[in-house]
Amino acid sequence: MHIILAGVSHKSAPVGVRERLAFAEKAIPEALKALGKVACIHERMILSTCNRVELYATTEDPEKGLEGLVRFLQEWGRVGRSELEGRNLRACRRSKRQGIHREKPRIHT
Repeated sequence: MHIILAGVSHKSAPVGVRERLAFAEKAIPEALKALGKVACIHERMILSTCNRVELYATTEDPEKGLEGLVRFLQEWGRVGRSELEGRNLRACRRSKRQGIHREKPRIHT
């Protein structure tokens, strides 16, 4: 099982992008339910503050899981891939054997 993360912060995205990706407190239950329907995502968590928006999840397939998280962010925030490219969308994987490491963002067009 892997723990994955995708999101943006005040260092990687302008306030306009972060505002569109942000999750209002009242919308989080609905968003978590929708995120649970993303293929190969098991447990999930949303962190949304004025400085960052991050989605955490567990998955058996980190590549598909990361792609699902990015797609979910795009759809939720109505943000196009071009607006996320170069925004340093962060991805992280963890398994008991691998430890934690950061990866370069991969946004496929």
